[in-house]
Amino acid sequence: ELEGAGGLEAQVARMKAAVEEGGDRAQALKVFALRLSPVVPFSISNYMMGLTELPLSSFAAGTLAGMLPWISFYAFIGSTGRIVLQNGGDVMGVLASLSEQAEDILSGPITALVLLSLVAIVYFAKKSFNQPEPISIRNDE
Repeated sequence: ELEGAGGLEAQVARMKAAVEEGGDRAQALKVFALRLSPVVPFSISNYMMGLTELPLSSFAAGTLAGMLPWISFYAFIGSTGRIVLQNGGDVMGVLASLSEQAEDILSGPITALVLLSLVAIVYFAKKSFNQPEPISIRNDE
């Protein structure tokens, strides 16, 4: 057996235990923290959650709540851009203006969300890695 494979299996087992522990609310909060994080790609968190026995209700609630800020942001940018372009605005000028406005408006909240999600990820990761390894008792009789 490869040493790296056993280490990976142990890490996956600890991650599963960390996500699966607690009630529906705690599990939904963990998914919420992952969804808010711009650091963890959406596809990777989907695969991670697929390895767990997370209830659909916790997954759906955490995903919905965690994606709402991003949905709102993209909808705002899209609708503002559409309105400006319909009124004959210069595309490059519109993009520059939207970029400046978004940066001014969102720099504080996005920084807070990034920091909050990083703290949550570090907390749950640390909690996961500090759990003792499960003891397997095999009876080969």
